[in-house]
Amino acid sequence: MKKILFLTAYSDYAATVFRYAANLARFTGARLTLAHIFPEPLNLPVIGSKKADEESLSKKIEAELARLQTFAQSNAGAGFAPDDFDYLAVQGDPVLETLALEQSEEFDLLVIGRTTKPGFRDMIFGSVAQNLIERSNTHLLLVSPMQDYTAIQKIAYAFDIDQQAFQYMKWLTTLSEGLQAELRCVHIADNQKETARATQLFEQLFKPIAPENRAVPLDIWNGPTAGTSLKNYILETGIDLLAMKPHKRGFLGHIFYKSFTAQMIQELPIPILVLK
Repeated sequence: MKKILFLTAYSDYAATVFRYAANLARFTGARLTLAHIFPEPLNLPVIGSKKADEESLSKKIEAELARLQTFAQSNAGAGFAPDDFDYLAVQGDPVLETLALEQSEEFDLLVIGRTTKPGFRDMIFGSVAQNLIERSNTHLLLVSPMQDYTAIQKIAYAFDIDQQAFQYMKWLTTLSEGLQAELRCVHIADNQKETARATQLFEQLFKPIAPENRAVPLDIWNGPTAGTSLKNYILETGIDLLAMKPHKRGFLGHIFYKSFTAQMIQELPIPILVLK
């Protein structure tokens, strides 16, 4: 991992989210960029004022960059200096501008805060986090407002039986080595046939890439529902970070049906790493 993007709207728990981003950068050797995307002014443009508008925007960007640097100095913690980070201030829609940054700057990971109780507007149009889950092509780390910073010592990958499992496992293996964290896989199985299938694929794909002297175990869990099983697993094993793959939905599905990923994001207090 070479480049991490931390997005902030300066929420009450932004310092906690930033601390996760800063320490991920420190332990993986990645370069961290702090970014704030601020909205366009509500006033209508006036004919002949293009130069004044450009000067106003330039001053706004300068002020926002200074604010980001002050934020970093206040919240990075010991061992960090302002020059350890890059800073970006952009005017526009937070989702569209983030997607543009992701494409132009080729970030490996986006780190953002997440809400746990979406309002009516978010249920219809989706929060920034939900839109990025569905539209971004970059891995996303979502930190809950329920979470105080905790060193990542145990990572669980919610293992799906699909073609992307191998590349996810390679990426997570590298991440866990950088963090010196334990990596486990968990699969929620409905029956013995699925248990056998998951175990067989795991043996074929993952044993060859397991770090030397660090076997990655596969935990098979059953329960009344997948969500309940996964939550119980995390609580009982002391997992600090859950990695999982989202499943995309259409517009009507977004309104009327809660995805499994969205359910975990809202209900779990630990950071969720959404794999892309």
